[in-house]
Amino acid sequence: MHPRLTQNVLAAGGCGAAPELRAASRTGNTAAWSGRGASVVIFTRIESVAFRGVEVVSSVRMMIQRTPIIASIVFCLAFPIARAQAETHAGEAVADGGGTIEAERAASAQPPAGVLSSVDAGSAQAIESSAPQIAPGRAHLELPHVRLTAAEPPTQAELDALESIRNEECDLRWGLLFPGVGSYCAGRTREGQVLLNAGALELGTGLAMGLNNGFSSASATVPLLGFADLWTAAALDDGLRIARARRLPYTPTESLAEDFSAPFRPDVLRQPEVWAGIIGTVGLGIAYEQFLDGGLATQSAGQRPRLFGKNVNSAIAYPSATLIGVGLFSQVAVAEELAFRGTLQSALARKYGEIPGWIAGSLIFGLFHATNALFLAPNQRVDYITRGVPFITLVGSYLGWTYMDSHYSLAPSIAVHFWYDFLIEATAFVLDPKNSPLAFSYAF
Repeated sequence: MHPRLTQNVLAAGGCGAAPELRAASRTGNTAAWSGRGASVVIFTRIESVAFRGVEVVSSVRMMIQRTPIIASIVFCLAFPIARAQAETHAGEAVADGGGTIEAERAASAQPPAGVLSSVDAGSAQAIESSAPQIAPGRAHLELPHVRLTAAEPPTQAELDALESIRNEECDLRWGLLFPGVGSYCAGRTREGQVLLNAGALELGTGLAMGLNNGFSSASATVPLLGFADLWTAAALDDGLRIARARRLPYTPTESLAEDFSAPFRPDVLRQPEVWAGIIGTVGLGIAYEQFLDGGLATQSAGQRPRLFGKNVNSAIAYPSATLIGVGLFSQVAVAEELAFRGTLQSALARKYGEIPGWIAGSLIFGLFHATNALFLAPNQRVDYITRGVPFITLVGSYLGWTYMDSHYSLAPSIAVHFWYDFLIEATAFVLDPKNSPLAFSYAF
């Protein structure tokens, strides 16, 4: 890949030539869960220590930073505790007279706003104030109801998650074996089939191209990176379902299908923070490359593009590169937003508050990407640390702000993340089609 593109292409966490740290994907974070009993407290402390240990190890294990192995290890550690806590909560509901999931659904149901005459004015005000307030500019976007305080009644998503865990057909940890297995365990057959087929296609293609062209070739690296992100997204989605069952505040409620469709949904793209964010971040990325990083590369502009080491007719190369970019960067955006925003920032918000959680999450996002310097030539590392990392942190802070401002819906940040990655890489491909990441057969 062109050296300069390691600094700003995919700076928001894309797969390109910027290795990401998957250790942020804390699938079972216990930051603010109100566990009962001394044993839960002890296990929570043990889990917290384990998380810190995994993060330290991950920071020096460069060769596995692009894989979901770290997320898988954390998930294995966290799942037994999370499941026990979810079942403890269910048992307490029975002891308190809730009896069943159905009884809890009925107990948590609230009358529509128009028929609150039977409720006293104070209760009505409390119910209305607990719901997220939608700004006039996004009134047409139906925001999912996300728990913002521990005192709120259980949401439909939380009840569904608890019921899913209690009725799962197999141990959720089997989902770590392959994308889609966890969905099958949870009874989401259609989702599981889509993930399983997509994962098999990417893994099979990557292995076949690696054996034929070498595993350092772009033809192998691109599908394998896509597979790694798909695997990570599936594992983190299972972890967030556990967090919803435990009724942790600030836990996003979107399904994987909603996450993957977010960059292409008109109701998401119409939001000012989304379309303005796309224009702003892409403009900053191009300006950074042009004015702070030696200028945009245009050596082969107008020439026949090169894909995976071969010159290809433009009529075939550009549509092919577009499809590859859409497939890869959609997985990048979903996996990293689930990790850095849906899991990490939400956990920090529960522990320290929303604004401190946003600031800390943005700084951690940038610091994790500082490890990219290890993959650069020694004479490029200082510039990357002093200029590239602050830029990455700035982009990450905007993604975190859109996540927080949308009441912890992942759709806006996923959309901005995807279009930033895609448009920056598309610009590089058009201006220098023989030297883009997709051009190389020998190295990526």
